[in-house]
Amino acid sequence: MISKPAEVEVYLRLIDFLAGAGWQIVCASPPGGTDNRFRKCLLPRRDLSGSVRGPRDEVDLTAHNGVIILLAECKPRLSDSLTVLNALGESDYLKLKRLASAFTPQGIAELLERGTGVPVPRNPLIALALVVGVVDSAIPPDMTVFEFGHTIRRTWPVEPLADVFP
Repeated sequence: MISKPAEVEVYLRLIDFLAGAGWQIVCASPPGGTDNRFRKCLLPRRDLSGSVRGPRDEVDLTAHNGVIILLAECKPRLSDSLTVLNALGESDYLKLKRLASAFTPQGIAELLERGTGVPVPRNPLIALALVVGVVDSAIPPDMTVFEFGHTIRRTWPVEPLADVFP
């Protein structure tokens, strides 16, 4: 059996990896608590015509490189990202897809900047990623997957990350 890192280890490895690659962490909502280094990543569940009150989604980590805003969800195994359901009955994969379709890229940028105070690209590309300790199931063809195991780091990038993390 393959040893899998805990979700918090995957989260911390993602932060180290992105920071080392020159990305700015916009906000982060680590598993099981708060990371005092960053504001929480909260996005409204629907377009509220300028208001951000009401139900919200937490994204594990959001970062940008000046052009691309990355929305990432972390889990110990890829199968968890595809099958473990949240309170709305959706997996991390479906949650990220819903968030990307609920707001324009400019809308996501505006919400992030307003919610965190961190400047982000005004007309960004949006990238979605499942970040896992172990890839133990088929990789979705339409979403980037990062694997941060105990001794390996692999990436299966899709646009717009295909040229960034080949």
